[in-house]
Amino acid sequence: MPDIDANVGLFTRQLAVRLRNVERSLCVEPEPGNFGALQYNVAQQGDRVRLWNLALSDHDGDTRRFRDAGNFGNYSLNEDAMRGRTYDVVPIHCAATDRWMREHLQLAADERLIWKSDTLGYDEFIISHTHRWRFGTASMWR
Repeated sequence: MPDIDANVGLFTRQLAVRLRNVERSLCVEPEPGNFGALQYNVAQQGDRVRLWNLALSDHDGDTRRFRDAGNFGNYSLNEDAMRGRTYDVVPIHCAATDRWMREHLQLAADERLIWKSDTLGYDEFIISHTHRWRFGTASMWR
């Protein structure tokens, strides 16, 4: 299960505890404070959960993320998502979505996928850069 912008890991933790057949979760969270809470919240799941402190984007490297000053959970790589709001600009590390998916999200033919993302404006970009061939003979498009 990929959990893109996992925040503090509540969704991942609930699935891991309630659905023992979820064999692995891949959690991506760029915000350092949330990432620390994510580590703590999924620690009891051991190697069933893998974590990355980064954002999925169109490139590898560092960039700016926009954080809503009035809603600490509202982040975006898209400045327009903050239109009309007071916001901070915070540096974050990014991974190119297509490369990251190719390296970390390979499914066996009989493997099922639960996909969760909350990237505030980048969900379509991320899913469109996760091409069908990256899933081998399995298909998330059934």
